[in-house]
Amino acid sequence: MQLVPLQCPSCGGNLEIDPNNHSFKCPFCGVTSVTKDAIVHHYVTNILHITIQTNPSQDRRDFDIVAGTLKKYTGRDIDVAIPDDVISIEEGAFYSQSNLRSVVFPQGLKTIERNAFFDCKSLNTLDFPDSLEIIGSQAFQGCNSVTTIRFPNGLHEIGGAAFCLCSALK
Repeated sequence: MQLVPLQCPSCGGNLEIDPNNHSFKCPFCGVTSVTKDAIVHHYVTNILHITIQTNPSQDRRDFDIVAGTLKKYTGRDIDVAIPDDVISIEEGAFYSQSNLRSVVFPQGLKTIERNAFFDCKSLNTLDFPDSLEIIGSQAFQGCNSVTTIRFPNGLHEIGGAAFCLCSALK
């Protein structure tokens, strides 16, 4: 049987194994992961000291990102966490992703361009980061499952028809 190298869930690089600590470490981005054995062999007694790093579960290869701009999402996940280095979501990046249910936006996001989430019919809640400044025209048009939106204080521009045909919006 051929051995296949483990890949980092954050950057896709090959992980290095540290058998003494029952962990994996990515030499490229520094992400560390524990193995099931680490939990089984080292009984956890104080749950207050457990921390979870919230890395996107998606493979970065699902995202076409150039200089901080998310050009296109090509994955098929229904719950998406956009990588932390994205500051702008380009026009049509998630266009008509009908199964998309939720999106976690990165804290540094400044701009969502026109038609970015156009016709994402299953998208239901929008919780924008405080850094968001601009939502382009028709950015969420046709997202008819959106029921709740939280707008940040720093938002200073919402384009025309940005939430047009969001019929479930309360």
